[in-house]
Amino acid sequence: MFQSLRTSVLLVLIALPLLAAAVNDEPASSDLARKSSVAREDSQIEHFCTEMEEVQFLGNNNRIETFGPCHSISVQGSGNTVDVQSLATQIAVNGDRNTVTWPAADRPKPVTKVTGKGNIVEQKKIN
Repeated sequence: MFQSLRTSVLLVLIALPLLAAAVNDEPASSDLARKSSVAREDSQIEHFCTEMEEVQFLGNNNRIETFGPCHSISVQGSGNTVDVQSLATQIAVNGDRNTVTWPAADRPKPVTKVTGKGNIVEQKKIN
């Protein structure tokens, strides 16, 4: 009887991870995200995001254009201008006098977090 009980417990322990995977068949977004970092000063930067990419730009006085399906865009520094050509789901700015714009579209506004003085983070105006 003890042998049978031990075998049953082992089977349950083996099956639990498989059951958990079946219940949650979608991986968390953090499992899919690719993280990248670009550090430059006084530069023209074009960055092409891969799907679900979390990109961080570090530096001052850069002109940055992003393309592709960025999950999140983070800007740290001062005097940067960022033109988001596609819609990101999250935008974070930490520094002073940065300007970040994203396209006018009928999609949800990205979640924004802005720290610093004189920053502008807004949707592009339709002319």
